[in-house]
This record gives sequence, C-alpha cells and structure tokens, in this order.
Amino acid sequence: MLNLQKTITQATATIASLSIGLGSTFIGLGNPVKASSYMYQGKCGFLMSSNFTEKCNALFSKTMFTLMPKGSRQIRIWPQQISYVALATRKTLKMDEDLVLWKKLAGKTGILWWKRDRIPQWVLDATAKESEDHQFSIGYVDRNKKPQILLFVLNDREQASGMINMLESYSGLSLGQNRLPGSSLGPTLTRKLAKEATRKARRLAGLCSQYMFEDAEPIASELDSYVENTIEEISIFSGTEDLSNNLLNTLNQAMNYCDTEMDNEIIDAHRAREKARIEQQLLRAKESEEQRIKARAAFDMLAEI
Repeated sequence: MLNLQKTITQATATIASLSIGLGSTFIGLGNPVKASSYMYQGKCGFLMSSNFTEKCNALFSKTMFTLMPKGSRQIRIWPQQISYVALATRKTLKMDEDLVLWKKLAGKTGILWWKRDRIPQWVLDATAKESEDHQFSIGYVDRNKKPQILLFVLNDREQASGMINMLESYSGLSLGQNRLPGSSLGPTLTRKLAKEATRKARRLAGLCSQYMFEDAEPIASELDSYVENTIEEISIFSGTEDLSNNLLNTLNQAMNYCDTEMDNEIIDAHRAREKARIEQQLLRAKESEEQRIKARAAFDMLAEI
C-alpha cells in the first residue's frame, strides 16, 4: 500500500489553489455564488504590466478578494495588501509617490502607463477627469512586494454601490483613503485560517480512522494544497511565523495519523489472514482426525470378522 504522505506530496504540484466552501447560495450580485461571497462581472486591467481583460470576475469572500480574468490565472488579494480604493480617474490610476514602495518602483515622476502603446479604449476612458461610480482603481502590493494598480470596470452600472460597499468593507478603507500595505495579518483573519486548516484535518482524520483511505486521499491533497498556498500568500506580511508553524503542525499531525492508521490496517489485515490460516489448519486437522477415527473403526470391524 502506498504511503499517504508520499502520495500527497506527488499530487500537490498539480492541485489548483484551494477554494474555501462557504455554505448555501446567494443570488443578486452578478452570478449566483455561495453565501458570504459576492461576484461582480466586468473588465480588469493590470496597469503596471499592461494586461487587459474584457471578461473578468471579481469575487469577494470572507477572507479573500479574487480576480478571475478569462484565460489567465486567478489573482488572490488579502485585505492587508490593499493600499487604497478609489473611483477611477487619471489621478487615482497613477502611482502614489507618498508610499515608499511605490516611490521605489516609479521614481519621482510616477509611471504614466497610459502613454504606452496598444491601450484599449475602455481603459483610456477611465482616465477622464470626472470619475464614474462603476470604474474602480485599486492599489495593492503583490506577493513579490511590488506595487500594482488594478482598474476594474463593472458591466452593470446598477451594481456600482454594492461593489463600493464590498471594497470598503473588505479592505477596511474608505474611498480615497490610503494606508501602508502589508504590515500585519490581523488576529481575526489568523484565527479563520487556522480554523479552516483544523476543519479539513479533522475531516481527513475521521476518514482515516474508518480505514476509508481512497476517500481520504483527495481530502489530504486539499489540506496539503491549502496549507502550502496559505503559507506562501501570507509570507508578505510581518509576524506570520507562528501561524505558518501552526498550519504545518496541523497538516503533519493529520498526515502522520493517517500513516499510522494505514500501518494499523496492514497489521490488522495480516492478523486476520494469520487467524484464518490457523483456523483452516485446525479444521483440516480435525477433518484428518475424524477420517483417522473412521478408518480405525472400519479396521477394527474387519478384525472382528
């Protein structure tokens, strides 16, 4: 039987980022999504790299803001990575030289990305002097600690107020407010991440305790992927060492428990086979003794004739 830890390690490289389940469905903002999560459809532009996508979803969940450009990888942004949220104008779509990270990358003049070639018209329209409430500018620092500017343009203007509320609630910033990103993770989010890992580990342990190892393998892969991705994503923040160690300990304890249960299953199976073998030997010995007794009785009868 394959060692579960080895199997999970091999599977991790091909597993996509974990999606956290959040309960029953909610309908009303964009596509139906799970409770406590809200999805908006629109266009998104990553201005520092000049990547523009006309089909892009923005998903807000309890712990994560996820951008899903069609045909490209998803981008997950923690609240503490966000430096500002604003309605899009030429001013808000330019780097803020007051923040050290931005100044280091942009220099004193900032980056005038709209002077580059092949900029879509819908992106240029967002640089108008007057802001429109369905066009959003979001400044954030990516996991490589490089400043980024996101332009998101809603397809449905009637959803603008809802997205404003979600941006402010998720980031903890009011429109136009700035902060230095990436300082700390925060105790509430830390508890949620640890709790989610514990939930997955308990589910895995429950399956292993019942010797349901085939059912346990995808759960183990999910837990392994969740811990690996989370540790990588929180590395941008300060003071996350304890949480990272906690997540690793949760993963290792669950994996070790399953490995032990797999060993126990092998031992139990061996004992069962040995017991069956002994019982079969006893049965054969009993049958042989019965045949011997019958043969002896027949011989005695012949001897009396």
